[in-house]
Amino acid sequence: MFMENCCYDKTEMLVTAMVRKNLLGEIVHCSGAYTHDLREEITKGNINRHYRLRNYINRNCENYPTHSLGPIAKILNINRGNRLVSLVSVASKSAGIKTYLKEN
Repeated sequence: MFMENCCYDKTEMLVTAMVRKNLLGEIVHCSGAYTHDLREEITKGNINRHYRLRNYINRNCENYPTHSLGPIAKILNINRGNRLVSLVSVASKSAGIKTYLKEN
């Protein structure tokens, strides 16, 4: 069982049900991302003491790769006769937040 809260949001539950009813055909590729726009929250982190601030200052990373991995694992039936053996998580250059900081 893959414990990830994002497996149980309405959209993810809907897509999982559609896949299991074969409404989308055979799924052969999935990709995921943590795509929340948190620029305003993060850039005021010294004021708000936002818990993600330290990560964004000191690391360039995908902080939550399992958010998208959980629903993908359900869609692909991972841990139902097969298993996940590795995870690759990457982040692009942090140009977007740097530009946002300069402009705001």
